[in-house]
Formats: sequence, structure tokens, C-alpha cells
Amino acid sequence: MTTRLARRVILTILVLAAVYGLLAYILLPALWTHYEHQPGLAQRSMVTRTAQGIPGDALNAGLVGDRIEVIRAMARGRLVSGRSDHPEDERRDHRQRAARPTLQAGTG
Repeated sequence: MTTRLARRVILTILVLAAVYGLLAYILLPALWTHYEHQPGLAQRSMVTRTAQGIPGDALNAGLVGDRIEVIRAMARGRLVSGRSDHPEDERRDHRQRAARPTLQAGTG
């Protein structure tokens, strides 16, 4: 009687696993539809890409500070415009470094 019960339990587990697999990985994904609530985003890719075109994932980051502090920090890191590799940034950086006074050892 115990072998009969063990077979029945194993068979039940296998059937349940097969039904779950069919539902979760075949049937439901085939029926799944995505409705985009913003029409402008409907035709866009749902995958982010790096500047080199490598597929990636969005980064969720928490920002600490008030609005002005966050904007100043991003401006220092050139994240506000989103174009840190722009040639004008390099020229501006060069002008700023040239205009900055340098401290000499033993002075001031």
C-alpha cells in the first residue's frame, strides 16, 4: 500500500509540475499583451542602451540633497546636459583650467 501511495504522490507532483510549466512558460506568455498607456512610447524599445549601443538595464538611484544641491552635483559631473563627450565641453574645461590660478608650494 505504501508503494502505491508513493507512486500516486510522485505522479501527482510530476503532473502538477508539467501543468505549471505549460501554463507559466508556454500558454500565458502566448496570451500576454502589453498595452502602453502613453502612445508616444508604444513604438519605442523597452530596453535601454549604453552610448556604445550595448543593451542594458535602467539604473535606479536615490539622490540625497535638496533640488539645488542635486542640480549642482550633476552639473559638476556634466550629467545635466547628458553630453559629457561634446567637444565644446573639452574646450570649456581647457579654458577653465587655464584660467584657474595654481598654488605654488611655499606661497600664500
